[in-house]
Amino acid sequence: MDRVSAHKDYISQVIRLMIWHVWELANRPSPVQVSVSLEKNVDIMRETCLFDGRNPADGLDPPVPEWDELKAVLASHLETHQGDTGPLEETCWAILEPYIFPTLKIPDNRGRTYGCWEHDLPDDDPNCIDLHFRNAYRPESPFRDHRHDLISTLQRLIIDAQSARPSIDRIKCDSWLNQYEPFAAFFPPTWSRSFVPVFSYMWSNGWWGQFMDERGAFHVARAKEFRMTRSHPYSAGLCSCGLYEAISHLNQLAAKYDGHCAER
Repeated sequence: MDRVSAHKDYISQVIRLMIWHVWELANRPSPVQVSVSLEKNVDIMRETCLFDGRNPADGLDPPVPEWDELKAVLASHLETHQGDTGPLEETCWAILEPYIFPTLKIPDNRGRTYGCWEHDLPDDDPNCIDLHFRNAYRPESPFRDHRHDLISTLQRLIIDAQSARPSIDRIKCDSWLNQYEPFAAFFPPTWSRSFVPVFSYMWSNGWWGQFMDERGAFHVARAKEFRMTRSHPYSAGLCSCGLYEAISHLNQLAAKYDGHCAER
C-alpha cells in the first residue's frame, strides 16, 4: 500500500470509528452530548477543509458557520440512530468525505532532523525537553526495524537541546505511546513509573494516533478492541524522568546494540 492509499485508508476508517465513539458516548448511562463529543472527544473538524488553525476543543470565537451547520447535520443522524452503527457510520462518512478528501494532505515524515523524534523547549517548563514522536520510516516499523536509529537520533536530539538550553535537567512526553512497551523501552524504568493519565485532549493524536499502523494505514485490530471494550487500548498520559537517567539508559542501549552487532 503506497503512502497516499495508506493515509486515505486511515482517515476514512478512523472518521467512521470517531462517529461510532460519539454515538457510543451519547448512549452511555451517563451520556455525553453529541455536540460536545464532536469537538472534545474526536478530531473530525481538523481533518476537514473548514479547519482554520483553531482547535474546536478550545472554542471557536468567532465561530465557523459552515462547521456549525455540518455539526448540526451530523448530530441529527447521531442523536436519532438506534441499533447497528454500520449504516450510521457510512451515512456520516458520506456527509464528511467532500470536506476531507479533496484537500487531503498526505503527511511525509521522511528526512527529518531527528528521524521519528521532535521536541520543544517550552518556556513554561524551561528545564525540560518535551518530546514528540512520528514514524519517519513508513511502511516499516521504527521499533522493529530501526531501533539503532531511534537510539542515536534521540541521543543527538538531547545533545542539541542541551547546547540550546544548558539548564535542561528533565525530559518528558505526553502520549498513548508511553503505555506501548516498545516505545517505553527507550527510557529508564522511572519513566513508566511516572505515568499520569491525561484526559484533557481526548480529541487529539495523543489518543487517536494509536489507530494508525506502521504503514500509516488504519489499525484494524486496535479499532476492533476499542469497539469491544469501549475503551481505548492505550491510555494517553505524561511520563518523565531525569535527563541524565535518560542519557545513561540510551548509552546502555547503544552499547548493547553494538555488542549484538559485533557478535554477528
